[in-house]
Amino acid sequence: MHFAVSAYSPEHGKFATVFTDITGRRNAEEKIANLASIVESSDDADIGKSLDGIITSWNTGAGKIYGYSQEEVIGRNISILIPSGQSDDREDLIDKIGRGEPFAHYETQRIKKNGTLIPVSPTLSPVRDRMGKLIGASTIVRDIPDRKKTETALRESEERHWLLSETMLQGVIHQDASEYIIAINPTAERILGKIRERFIGSSSVKEEHGTIREDGAPFPGAEHPAIVALRTGLPVRGVIMGVFNPVLNTLRWIRIDAVPVFHHAQADPSEVYTVFEDITGRKNAEDELKRRHDDLNAAYEELTSTQEELRQTVDDLTSREQQFTDALAEKEVLLAEIHHRVKNNLTAFISL
Repeated sequence: MHFAVSAYSPEHGKFATVFTDITGRRNAEEKIANLASIVESSDDADIGKSLDGIITSWNTGAGKIYGYSQEEVIGRNISILIPSGQSDDREDLIDKIGRGEPFAHYETQRIKKNGTLIPVSPTLSPVRDRMGKLIGASTIVRDIPDRKKTETALRESEERHWLLSETMLQGVIHQDASEYIIAINPTAERILGKIRERFIGSSSVKEEHGTIREDGAPFPGAEHPAIVALRTGLPVRGVIMGVFNPVLNTLRWIRIDAVPVFHHAQADPSEVYTVFEDITGRKNAEDELKRRHDDLNAAYEELTSTQEELRQTVDDLTSREQQFTDALAEKEVLLAEIHHRVKNNLTAFISL
């Protein structure tokens, strides 16, 4: 506890001591001192000003943000922080807080001592005297360049992604966790032969019915790569699908990759991006190459078979030739024997 002690003499020769409990006042003073220390050490600017805009208080945070020392600004008008040509909405804001109207912080620009413009987020609070009369305003100003830079970078990144999606040669379809299509790029429209309005709010299961596999079998909607990626949380890559393009009135072949996207450490994906390319020309060329390869194989097999038949024929002819040669040799031996006998008979006849 804290006491204030005073002594006085009520009459000659007598003294009186008065003890006054000032614990509450000392606690309040300590709280005020603590609050003042917090305000002074804060990185945010805490600026007090009168109703006519004269700066009455200026903490260290204000000095860091604006570059002015306390001695340079106390007693000067707050307009030194407002960029040239920008209207001062101070009076309107003070009127609002004076009427007790709720007032949220807003974003604007202020100017530093070196002339640099900075984005800030001020919040105004009323300052009243003991009688409740409005005598000024306290402004807490937060420097937001980092947030602005982040927002700008995010916006520029989104614009780049949008431009990339709009101009890339692959089709892109964006679906939410409910499997509904929320975006589609022009290439996807061209490949599939359907307009954007037809897709938005629908699903790949509904829109890509009648699809087929490479072997001609139906491709069930529940097995669409985007649906599988959403349900399993795993990427699905390299799926070949045949889709009918009503504009071209022909079947188009596409190669699909589906990638799920997770947000805020969620267990299940919150969206999925499906990227696909038209491989009709390549697949037709591959099919034609396969057909020709099959034709060559068939021709080779036929040639091999004909070659075998020719070999058998040659073998037969060779065998017959050998038989003919053997028969001719036997004939010559027989003729020689006949000639010898005839000769011997003639010789015997002549000698008679």
